Amino acid sequence: MIVQFNIYFPIEQGDNLYIIGSSATLGNFHIERAIKLTSPKEDNCSWQLSLKIDHLKDRIIQYKYFVKRKNGEIVFEAGGGRRLAFNSATVGITTIDQWQENDSSSLFLTDPFAHVFYGASYSPYTQTHKNTFEVIIRGVVVNVPNNHRIAIYKNPHKSEVLKVEETIKMAPIKGLKWIASLNCENRAGEDFEYKFALINNETGEIQLEDRQENRRFTIPPLEKHQSYIVESSQIKFNFSLPHFAGCSIPLSSLRSHNSAGIGEIRDINLLVDWAKECGMKIIKFLPICDTTKHFNHKDSSPYSYISSIAINPIYLSLSDLPKPKNSEEYESEWRSINRRATIDWGDVYSFKFKYFQEIYNEHKINIHSQPGYYTFLKENRDWIYSYGLFCSLRDYFGTCDYSKWGRFSKYDQELVDKLSHEDIDNTIKDDYGENIETIHSNQHFYIYLQFALFNQMNEAIKYAHSKGIALCGELPMNITKLSVDGWKFPNLFQFEESQNCNWEEMKKDNYQWWILRMRAINNIYDIVSLSKFQLPENKDYVDNISKILPIMKSATNMLLCGKYFSKEKNSLNSSLEKLNILPLNLPNDDLSIEQNYFSIATSSISSTPTLRMWLAQKNQTLSFTSQDTGDTYFDATSDECKDVLQKVLSSDSIFAIIPFSDWLSIDNRWRTRFIENERIDNPNVSDWVWKYRIHKNLEQLIASKELNNKISELILKTRKLPNNSRE
Repeated sequence: MIVQFNIYFPIEQGDNLYIIGSSATLGNFHIERAIKLTSPKEDNCSWQLSLKIDHLKDRIIQYKYFVKRKNGEIVFEAGGGRRLAFNSATVGITTIDQWQENDSSSLFLTDPFAHVFYGASYSPYTQTHKNTFEVIIRGVVVNVPNNHRIAIYKNPHKSEVLKVEETIKMAPIKGLKWIASLNCENRAGEDFEYKFALINNETGEIQLEDRQENRRFTIPPLEKHQSYIVESSQIKFNFSLPHFAGCSIPLSSLRSHNSAGIGEIRDINLLVDWAKECGMKIIKFLPICDTTKHFNHKDSSPYSYISSIAINPIYLSLSDLPKPKNSEEYESEWRSINRRATIDWGDVYSFKFKYFQEIYNEHKINIHSQPGYYTFLKENRDWIYSYGLFCSLRDYFGTCDYSKWGRFSKYDQELVDKLSHEDIDNTIKDDYGENIETIHSNQHFYIYLQFALFNQMNEAIKYAHSKGIALCGELPMNITKLSVDGWKFPNLFQFEESQNCNWEEMKKDNYQWWILRMRAINNIYDIVSLSKFQLPENKDYVDNISKILPIMKSATNMLLCGKYFSKEKNSLNSSLEKLNILPLNLPNDDLSIEQNYFSIATSSISSTPTLRMWLAQKNQTLSFTSQDTGDTYFDATSDECKDVLQKVLSSDSIFAIIPFSDWLSIDNRWRTRFIENERIDNPNVSDWVWKYRIHKNLEQLIASKELNNKISELILKTRKLPNNSRE
């Protein structure tokens, strides 16, 4: 089957237009395998490419366009691209695509909007061949209000009364696209003139798109079983801009009846239920990457990780796993550890890993026989085997310092490949000794934990999306030396430098390390916050970060957010603004919030005092002395906290994401007495232990109608949601 791609997009002389996609023919989304389009008219505006697609093998393809500038810069169009689903009878497809501009509205084409807030239940692709002689009209419309739909109005004239019965119905698909399939048998040469229309499903009121001229095209001659697709990407209606609210919290801080001394993945469902009850649309977590170096409180910081991709096994929910034969022996310890006010990292690690090992030893055969297990291994082979081996060697040698691993101190891809099999042959034992069998077995234990974490996280994501809630995560820009990445890619990092990326080496590999990392985190989150930037007075660093940001953004369709670290007009700040990477706004000393729609407003962050502490220190009210530290603390009243939250929520920022403890601070019955325990991190204390745990179970919080109604009313009053939300 032949697919002919056509797109009109003017570019400068010396630049080239490429297409990239999900099939082998389209390069499997590897930039170096992208295919260059040609300009038959040699006008650098009209571009074309014909490709033979095996539609019986690739029943669905995804594709996207990008420009490669003559200076080497790569610029992708906005959005998640296009998806086509083929029928076995289809003989050919012609697409007339329109470049998706990277303007301010392109933010609304990212995953949280396209797949959660507005498109969670929509079909994921354009289904071709609904008619034998087919023309498909496809349009992209962002932020369609609740109880409205998009339609085609043929030959509209201003003097006529618009009637719903004269419209052509369109069906929504993911990516905020709407499509209509027309039967065009014996209609070749006919001019088709139209506009897109917004219809209120309740009143029948029709609003035509915001443009003077009608759209038009000529229906081409069509063979039997051929589809012709006409796309419009810039469709404008007079919508008010949406505003959303959410909460942020470390996953470790959650508590439920079934958790085991620390927040777990299954607790996310309960947090989603609470957020939904309160009218929130976003839940933000701090990094959840594996930090296991010491199996105690030294591993509590989520920024000191051993893998930039793997999830910390401590977040695996026991209640969702097979029970070991002696499970009753664990019950008492389980209940005891879950009653503790704060996280005891050492005891939690000890208890959970003993439980995990018991399960794996008893159910290993069943685990390895699951079809999903081998799919997981295949899709994650770029990192999962090296991660599992790193963890096993860490346990065997009792340290993450791989310089002390003897012959294993240097990463060996050949060994990793040999150990990727369930059974190892005697030649490896001859080369590495009998202990390699123990190392191999433990390697696959850690691989199993990641598989179990993947399954639980996948279910949590689906549940959140079903409730219209987007998940946001955090991606630190640096890595630690004693990590899988440091061991596996010594050429990519310079750990003696304050900023440890070796940019020249990364560029040689087309920044594949960053791309793999972004795609891995996109399996979990809809929004990612770029954190732990350090901005030295180093022009090379600023320029390199500015170059990597577009590549990170183009690797997925997540919405990126972060923080502006300088008011200066440097290339980094310019890149952040150009790429719609949302900055973070905190209250000023006078409690005002900077008014910027394309930003995130919050009341505090993990590295600052909580809202209660900050306000109290500012106002010097309600002082008391901590029995634990001897420090003097102040407290703020619930009304003072509520006033600040109201200012944050009333700001013009598109998102207001408020820390969990700050939400509870507005109600005296739900705020904890131990104000100092609510602080998550203190950068001024080098050995700070991240032990904050919410003082009530999530089940209790969900049942607290009075508190939840108070939060819900506050959000509805300030966030301007009623005309834009799609519940």
